[in-house]
Amino acid sequence: MLALLTASALVAFSTPAAAISEEQAQLKIKTNYLDVGESIASQRIQHRNDAYWILDVYSGEAFRFSVAINDDTGAIVSNEELQRLLFKDWYLMQWVLKTTDTSGQARANSFQSLNSKISSVKDEFEVAEVNLRQAEGLEPAISVETLSEKASAIGERCTSLMELTSDGLELENGLRATPATDELSLVMEKYGQVFNGTLKLAEDVDGYITAAAAKRTEVLNSNSTQKQALAQLLTVNVAPFTTDARYWNNYFGSLDQTYERKANQSIASWTDRKKRKDAEAKVKSIQTDVQYLLTNEFNVKACGITEIDQIKSDWSAIWQAQTAGDYGAMFQKAAAIEAVLESTKNKYETCRSQIVTVTPTQPSGDATGIIIPIVFVVIIVGAAYYIWKRRQKLAGALAEQPAEEETAQRWSFEKQ
Repeated sequence: MLALLTASALVAFSTPAAAISEEQAQLKIKTNYLDVGESIASQRIQHRNDAYWILDVYSGEAFRFSVAINDDTGAIVSNEELQRLLFKDWYLMQWVLKTTDTSGQARANSFQSLNSKISSVKDEFEVAEVNLRQAEGLEPAISVETLSEKASAIGERCTSLMELTSDGLELENGLRATPATDELSLVMEKYGQVFNGTLKLAEDVDGYITAAAAKRTEVLNSNSTQKQALAQLLTVNVAPFTTDARYWNNYFGSLDQTYERKANQSIASWTDRKKRKDAEAKVKSIQTDVQYLLTNEFNVKACGITEIDQIKSDWSAIWQAQTAGDYGAMFQKAAAIEAVLESTKNKYETCRSQIVTVTPTQPSGDATGIIIPIVFVVIIVGAAYYIWKRRQKLAGALAEQPAEEETAQRWSFEKQ
């Protein structure tokens, strides 16, 4: 007992202070990876020589996934093997430390509840031993020695199991004070011993019930005048415990597999969420510049910038990938655009500046630098000439309108 307390105290004493705060850990997920309406519950746990923040993401009351963040570096854990270990142990910790079930009742298979139930079995068989001694007094010819031995053995097993549950409760309190995977291992080992012991206790109880039933039949078939009283003294009422003990043992045996499956589902959900959010963020970071270039696609091509065709194709592929839910492809296409986006934009801006200010001298043998500005100047002059002609024609039409209206009015008057 003292050794267990000392181990807990050493773990608590040696646990270093948090390198990043709970708020800082949560911000790493809140900022980029939550959907609308989601919330985070977090807990810092010790795993071997390192500490991690485990963030559980919920939508309302529905669990979505967990994320692990290294407390020392602040980095999100990406190693799947480490994620699986951390998440499975964390889910087991939650099971251990949860004091109530889904209905709000005290958890039936906690150390405290098990201690109480085993204590009730012990009390029942202490009464049974008293009844057996009384039965011997009523009918000495009927031997209850075998039943007495069984009842005594059950009492001793109950005492041993109650000591185990008390030790387990101390370990559980240590885990509650200092959540650590090493401490969890001690708690789960103790649970294993207790559940295995309750299963053996259930077998002993079943053995007693079977033997007592046979003895009752013997009594009821005898010529004893006390047979009804004797039969009553041979009765015990512990059937619910034996049924529960088998259920608890099977349930405990499935915990490891249950929470490993939950850990795998969490890793898959988090991986999908991270892919989607990273892809969306990458697309958002380039969207303004891409739309600027595509809006000016004609001019970009006039500048001889051929990269615009690939940018346009990749941009279209991004939305196709999003529709298909292929966020890996979506991210890759956005990254491909990003790789050439800055240089493409710079080329176009340089070309535009050459259109506005024509350099008077060009290197001999290369007419590209002057042809492009001349083309744009011709377009601009042509457009200006067209607009000027339209205005002249409109002005002439407006000048003739009053004379036409005066003639129409005169014609109307003469007809009257």
